[in-house]
Amino acid sequence: MLFRSHFRHLFMLMVLLSLTGQAGLVHAEYENIPASQLINNEQDRYSHLKYFGFYASAMESWNYTEELAEFTNLTWIQVGASTAQPEAIAEIVRRLREADAAGVQAVLSVEPFMFKNNKGEPRPNAEIEDFLVELRTQLEFAGLVDTVAMIYPKDEPFREFVNARKPNFYEQYVSGNVYKDIHRDLKRVNALIKLVFPDKPIGVILSGYELFHKFFSIPENYDWVGFDCYDNLFKACDDKSFIQTYRHLLDHMQPYQKLMAVPETWATNESLHRVDWPVILTSRLQHHYEIALSEPRFVAFIPFLWSFDAEQETPGLGLNRFGELYDLGLDDAGTAFVDLVKDIGVQIKQGTQHYPNLAWDETENSRYRPVSLVRGGIMNISRGGVISAWAIDEALPHKSLRMRVLVRDSTGRVVHKSQLLRSNVDDANLRIAQYFGKAFVGSHGFRYELPGNLLRDTNLTDDSSNDTANDTQGLQVELLVYADGLGVDGMGAEKLQSYTRTWPSVNQLMSVAPNPEFVLKDISQQADPQLQMTGPSRKPDFQQISVDN
Repeated sequence: MLFRSHFRHLFMLMVLLSLTGQAGLVHAEYENIPASQLINNEQDRYSHLKYFGFYASAMESWNYTEELAEFTNLTWIQVGASTAQPEAIAEIVRRLREADAAGVQAVLSVEPFMFKNNKGEPRPNAEIEDFLVELRTQLEFAGLVDTVAMIYPKDEPFREFVNARKPNFYEQYVSGNVYKDIHRDLKRVNALIKLVFPDKPIGVILSGYELFHKFFSIPENYDWVGFDCYDNLFKACDDKSFIQTYRHLLDHMQPYQKLMAVPETWATNESLHRVDWPVILTSRLQHHYEIALSEPRFVAFIPFLWSFDAEQETPGLGLNRFGELYDLGLDDAGTAFVDLVKDIGVQIKQGTQHYPNLAWDETENSRYRPVSLVRGGIMNISRGGVISAWAIDEALPHKSLRMRVLVRDSTGRVVHKSQLLRSNVDDANLRIAQYFGKAFVGSHGFRYELPGNLLRDTNLTDDSSNDTANDTQGLQVELLVYADGLGVDGMGAEKLQSYTRTWPSVNQLMSVAPNPEFVLKDISQQADPQLQMTGPSRKPDFQQISVDN
């Protein structure tokens, strides 16, 4: 009897090897999943996005810190370039006291005291150090160091400094020396800031039009990096989508550097008379917010902007004017957009971020919007019953897609149904060709631990007296992928895709050897085929693929 059992194990092993010889080994980490990857709730999943505040909210002649404090936790302070150093430091301290009293932190924009002209030539080291040391001293004395969230040396530095330095063709496009010089100067200024403020991040917002030239670089002593581009998120600056641009930034960033999002919350002069402008911005804002929630490298959401209250001519109007501009007495679209921005700010401020659950047809209606194309699969189910899977919609490749796990017994009866959960794991293995096959933005890996009673019911134990384990047929584990939009709880939501896998797999059952001295190693499981769905209306034909191992 024992000999026949061993022979049966060896025969099954030979068959399985013949079927999976080209599959490669299962990634070891899928057999020992960290507990942190099994936590799937909104509070933990979106806690990386910590700051919300408008760019230039306390800028020179205007100061909205107190007015905006109810729905922000960040204000943006800059004093005038013409202000002498002692008066400038006194004004910074005064505005920081206001921020502290309002319960918000602040960005300190210090450009005039770092650079001596619009070419970006740094001031002498001693002059920069004197300013920073005096500023730090005053902040320490006033107990305001903790109110500073970030130091901001210069806005759009490469674009502005390159234009001002007027390089010739060779310097700009052949040698790239102008970019190399600016990189060096920025790195030098940042290093001096770090000497005095080693505990504060240094940030930069780059122009979306300066990111794809061949000499693009990000000085490594920046901590927070973002870009501004006020256009359609599907095709924007340099004809790139926002996802392409964020992916490009991540490719050039150091592992410790964080991202800032700069969503559009203003009306250009050309848009002032477009009655649909708040509707367009609503789609862009929610889309951008989803991107920031989906990618764990984001730390701040910095809308541009609240107000253009300035004496000189401005390129448009800020969010504070939307009510009077766009409320028509029917739907009050201007006020509705303002309320949406405020709500997102409250979410981030209070740590209660909610995924917008934006449907494909709720994104901006643009000819550049791709059709829905969903891919995914179950990569592994560990011996302990932890599912490792993935899914991505290439039309909205930032999305953490909604998934549900169903488990059926050999008769097809559902014995377990999970809650509706979103993908939440940044899985580097998805970059290989067998899965998604390229770099991405967002967390598209999914982990789910099957209940212990299912493990017991399949007799997957090491009890040598239980020979019935070898005859277990296994359970069918089905991963359902749902579209966002209607049906928050899955009821009525559009099912985009389904993947199934047998668990325990044949090789897992074979590891239950009746003789402890006879142990067979686990064999790789072939990944499920990657399924592709198309259709401009986000209504692909539902198919089910069953893969038995």
